[in-house]
Amino acid sequence: METNIYQKLFEVKRAWIKLQKDTQAFNYKYATLTQIQDKLSSVLEAQKLVIVHYVKDGCMHTDIRDIEKPTEVVTSAIKMAEWTKPQDKGSEVTYYRRYNLLSLLDLEIEDDDDWKKAQDSKPEE
Repeated sequence: METNIYQKLFEVKRAWIKLQKDTQAFNYKYATLTQIQDKLSSVLEAQKLVIVHYVKDGCMHTDIRDIEKPTEVVTSAIKMAEWTKPQDKGSEVTYYRRYNLLSLLDLEIEDDDDWKKAQDSKPEE
């Protein structure tokens, strides 16, 4: 039976990709785009899916395309700010690429600190 892009995305979700908040900046921790891409690459390759990021009409777009059926695609787009500093724009693009991937694939990032706080606050039995 031939699979469609949604069945393939379901298989990606079933891979239970574990992401950790591995970097800290501006008083918050997050998973880097590099970690997300590294953890996704073999799962996406197995499903013959490719990720394409691009800026169009003032929005950062992320497509997940089925390379076996190029017309099958899921897309997420976020309107970009009107910043002028290249460093700010680069940071925004990276953030939106990361956010789009997490949203499209419904991935969660584990926070060991939050888990530890929850365990520490449990009443003793």
